[in-house]
Amino acid sequence: MPWASKPAHSELMQYYNDHYVKNAKLMEHARDVIKHIQSKYKTALITNGRKEIQYGKIDNLGLRDSFDFIIVSEEAGYKKPDKRIFEAATNALSLQPAQCIYIGDHPANDIEGACQAGLSAIWMKVNQPWRENLMAKPLHTISKLNELLILL
Repeated sequence: MPWASKPAHSELMQYYNDHYVKNAKLMEHARDVIKHIQSKYKTALITNGRKEIQYGKIDNLGLRDSFDFIIVSEEAGYKKPDKRIFEAATNALSLQPAQCIYIGDHPANDIEGACQAGLSAIWMKVNQPWRENLMAKPLHTISKLNELLILL
């Protein structure tokens, strides 16, 4: 709904806090893919953002028990592409980075960050264009989440 006059920053933030979390939607096939991966591998969710917002979305979507480890950048003190956030996940799972595959949609934050931390990566090409200056090379590029059912 449009505002009758320009809202104050605090009003915009309140609107965001009240509505953003409630409007989160899962990608098509997400539950099936997560269930499949979870049946075969240890799983972690690494996400940038504020704790309250990210955990709100995770809980609203009923995903908290779908991962062995979840880390939000605000609680970590660093965010993707910083390799320390990926290291926090591999350490929590008692895995070496070379044993892990990270799946993400942001070429720099997800793919470059994971590769710099020693993980392999799969790029989900949905809305972020690939940047030619990136050094990382994903193992695979997918456009639909259910493609992971074949790859993993």
